[in-house]
Amino acid sequence: MGDRVWTSFDKVLVQIVCTAKITEEENQIAWLEENIKKGKEELADLQKQNEVIKKSCDVWKPTYTVLKKHEAYLENEIAVVKEAIENEREMYENSIAKCRKTLEEYRTKYKESALAHEYYKKKEEVEEIQRRVLEWLKKYKWKEDTSLDALGTAIANAFTMCSAY
Repeated sequence: MGDRVWTSFDKVLVQIVCTAKITEEENQIAWLEENIKKGKEELADLQKQNEVIKKSCDVWKPTYTVLKKHEAYLENEIAVVKEAIENEREMYENSIAKCRKTLEEYRTKYKESALAHEYYKKKEEVEEIQRRVLEWLKKYKWKEDTSLDALGTAIANAFTMCSAY
């Protein structure tokens, strides 16, 4: 009888272990099914977002195309304007160089003429006269200052003498 009890006990023990394993596997299956369900919901949400984004892209695609063409047009316009500015700058610099060259030629010709020699001679005379006038002005200014100082001293002395009487 002891063997039978042990055999029955073994059978019950095996059944308990098997039931525990089955329960554990059922719990794991339930957990996996729940995760699959959540994954499917998230996938559905992402698919909806994807459709919305696709529609939005389809709406903006013509605008993007127009803007891209306009950008290319503006870049071409900028290049044309830059080239025109560069050409005008070169023309301006060439014109200035020609004017300077012509002016230098006129100066050279003028300096060689009799009229220029006479002008420079008169200019030197005028400068000499101005220099002399400035010297005279300085000289007379100095004399005027010393005279005023002397006069001022004399007047001060006269007042001093008058107040003494």
